[in-house]
Amino acid sequence: MRGQGARRARQAADDGLAHEITVLHLASRKTYGVLRIHAELRRLGRRVNLNGVRSNCLTAAVSLCQLDA
Repeated sequence: MRGQGARRARQAADDGLAHEITVLHLASRKTYGVLRIHAELRRLGRRVNLNGVRSNCLTAAVSLCQLDA
């Protein structure tokens, strides 16, 4: 099927981001919300969109992130 490889690559990237979000959230003793996690990812050199982080928190790590603003 067309585009299947691209979908797999996108899913792998999303899974990696979800893992990074989980690690950062746990390292912050579960205090960081979406805004701080986004800022920390940017500080670490990861180019991510705030909405992408928010979406990932909602889908992959629902209980991890407070949706602060």
